[in-house]
Amino acid sequence: MIQMRRSTVVIVACTIGLLAYVDGALALFGAALDEGTWEHVRGFTRIIIPDTFLYLQIAQEESAAAVVAAAGVKNSVGPSLLWWVSRNSWYAVGAFNIVCYVALAVYVRKLVTLLDPAQVRRCTAINIILAGVCTYYAVGALKEIPTLAGFTAFVYHFLSGHKKASVLWFVLLVLFRFQFSYLIAPVYFISRVRPNPLRTTLWALVALGALFPLFSLLDVFTPGSIEFFRVGATPYSDSLGAQVEYVRTHILGLSFVAIIIRIIQSIFEPVIQLAGTRSLSEAGSLSVYHAHSLLVLTMMLSSWIVVLSRRLWADVYGDASWRFGTLYAFVAIGVFATGGTGLISHRFLVPVYGLLLIAASVDPVSDVPAPSDGTVPMVV
Repeated sequence: MIQMRRSTVVIVACTIGLLAYVDGALALFGAALDEGTWEHVRGFTRIIIPDTFLYLQIAQEESAAAVVAAAGVKNSVGPSLLWWVSRNSWYAVGAFNIVCYVALAVYVRKLVTLLDPAQVRRCTAINIILAGVCTYYAVGALKEIPTLAGFTAFVYHFLSGHKKASVLWFVLLVLFRFQFSYLIAPVYFISRVRPNPLRTTLWALVALGALFPLFSLLDVFTPGSIEFFRVGATPYSDSLGAQVEYVRTHILGLSFVAIIIRIIQSIFEPVIQLAGTRSLSEAGSLSVYHAHSLLVLTMMLSSWIVVLSRRLWADVYGDASWRFGTLYAFVAIGVFATGGTGLISHRFLVPVYGLLLIAASVDPVSDVPAPSDGTVPMVV
């Protein structure tokens, strides 16, 4: 009789659950999605992230590269290629997303085992939460699931000293979201020369936040190229939001505080939205997006509290290993990046959820010393 360990059973069950969600969503909404409709369908609204229709449109053009260059939508390359390879099949794209989840679950276990083998049992709960995170994004070619899996896998190989594998996952990340090149490169160089990568990274982020108005006009921080397609994006018409945005982009020093406010807004966007509307419905239709985002926040809240209130600062002033310092540095810079965008959305945080859950579940240990010769420690 074939016996499977509990973690494998959970991954299989979660995979089947994701398959059922994709199949059910396409059976219920398939006709509407083929027409590019994502609002008010059979009593539901926001049934999918509408960005995927833009990626699909690019993939259908004779020269996708020319369309991308003209629109300036650099983050469309990965999703558009996925549509093109899948021949515009919603089912094939859903299958790819599910494969990415399986890879994510495998790398969660690898990374937890590398950092703290005593906590491997917690992988079960982590992978269940991540399956819940992935459900809504599993329909359509989007960036969330590939970058979530890619960032987790990259960090594992980076901390293990697997250079070739790290490069391959880095390429995948940049293909789906080019901003990862701005996030990974600083931590990579800091971790090679500093015994405490997190402390140096945090000071660098404070400096960047204080000087943010000098960089805010760079293309990497301006979402205008696809803002026209993001109908329903959080507006800045309210006076408080407009003031925070003005401080973020115009006032040196205080811009750092504004970025922190933006991060808090992104984390608690589902609650803020619910407080404003007092309902998960829009014009009589249940918002799938808002219901899912509220569920994700509920599942992630304890991890946010643990990491931000205890683990992060314990590593800054404690004696955690080089691996943990580097892990927390990647989490910190990934979260900080959400405050540098012009839109407020909790889904910008999705790529760091795997690392965040791991950081909240494992205990810092001094198993690997900081690199003393300017090289990343190699684990055999």
